[in-house]
Amino acid sequence: MRGLLGASIVTCAVLYGLLALVLAAVCVVADLPIFVAFVTCIVVIVVQFFIAPWIPYLTQRWFYKTTFDAQLPAYPKEFIRKHLLRAEHEVSQYGLH
Repeated sequence: MRGLLGASIVTCAVLYGLLALVLAAVCVVADLPIFVAFVTCIVVIVVQFFIAPWIPYLTQRWFYKTTFDAQLPAYPKEFIRKHLLRAEHEVSQYGLH
């Protein structure tokens, strides 16, 4: 499986496998049945599946509210402002008030 699909499947399998190992270790240390780790892993996967579509939206919403006036020197700020105005974008939406 080459390409993006294969890499995505392998990445998800490794990450969910690590989650299962950590939860199994917690269950062993806490003297809980391993079924608790299995159910918790499934719940995390289902919650992540339903929340995932909103994560990029929230990230963009939070990013566009930030301002960079204190961190950005004058030259890059003017360069960005000039190119945004040339492309007919509203400057304030990119945090350059």
